Amino acid sequence: MSRTRIVYDGKGDRLAEFKNGELVYASEEYERQAAADYHVMPDFEPFVDSTGTLITGRAHWREHVRRHDAVEMGASDLQAGTAAWDKRKAAAQERYSKAAKNAKPVELKGEPRPIQPSRLSIEIANRLHNRPAPDRKTLVQLALSESRRLNRR
Repeated sequence: MSRTRIVYDGKGDRLAEFKNGELVYASEEYERQAAADYHVMPDFEPFVDSTGTLITGRAHWREHVRRHDAVEMGASDLQAGTAAWDKRKAAAQERYSKAAKNAKPVELKGEPRPIQPSRLSIEIANRLHNRPAPDRKTLVQLALSESRRLNRR
């Protein structure tokens, strides 16, 4: 037994006819709609995300985002964030420029006096004489060791 299915548009015109599941007639409009209706996106290539995990496909990506409680952002999200940041930055620059225009010069009372170096700063300067400047961590360690040594005296 043959089964026929006919597809009509809103005006009652026949767009397509199927017999036993096979297309036997299709109007140009139906073919345009069918071509525009379906879009199959291929799975993306495997990649390593920012956590170092190898992502092998869309399902793996969705699970990874869910597991890490992350939010997927697109280019439009980044553009909106950048636009908002630029707006806040411009507003801050405007506030700073207004504040700079309204700032009054500071008047110093009396003559500037020289700063007296402490015993600790003199000892550190003596230990570093003719040596390259140390990094911050080494300088802090040096200051702590000199401070302990001076307190033991």
